[in-house]
Amino acid sequence: MRIGIVNERPCETEVLLQAMALQPDHQVIWIGKSGSDAVELCTRETPDLVLIDLLAGVDGVEATRRIMADAPCAILIVTGSLHLNATTIFEAMGHGALDVVEMANCSSTCTLLESAAPLLAKLATISRLISERDAARRALTLYNNSSRVKRQLMDRSRARESPDVSS
Repeated sequence: MRIGIVNERPCETEVLLQAMALQPDHQVIWIGKSGSDAVELCTRETPDLVLIDLLAGVDGVEATRRIMADAPCAILIVTGSLHLNATTIFEAMGHGALDVVEMANCSSTCTLLESAAPLLAKLATISRLISERDAARRALTLYNNSSRVKRQLMDRSRARESPDVSS
């Protein structure tokens, strides 16, 4: 899964990078430090998933709204406190964020694996959903293509069977 990370705190970005390194099928394709970065980077190279913090400036809510308008993709809010950020989290989810995960901050005494476990569990679910969506899209494309080919074959067959009126 191709992932973009948006966080203004270097130590938290590093924790997210270390967590992504625990799963070899997760590839971080870009890192932004602001909501404006997130929108620009998503427009330039849309990831499968954006991990976004509730930022200052163009905050996570506004960045979520803009990303969903300009370059829609899955967005997971990563925050240090669900309780303190509940209103903002619900607002971002109203603009299209899929879910939220609480991660320990940089000063936590948790191990990386303990801190990242909830995030990795959500990533596994989101990855499965994205795979199912992509498989359904491929199946629909194949169906549409096969239907088109069938129609073309039927049209050719009818053309051969119908008498030439001009003769």
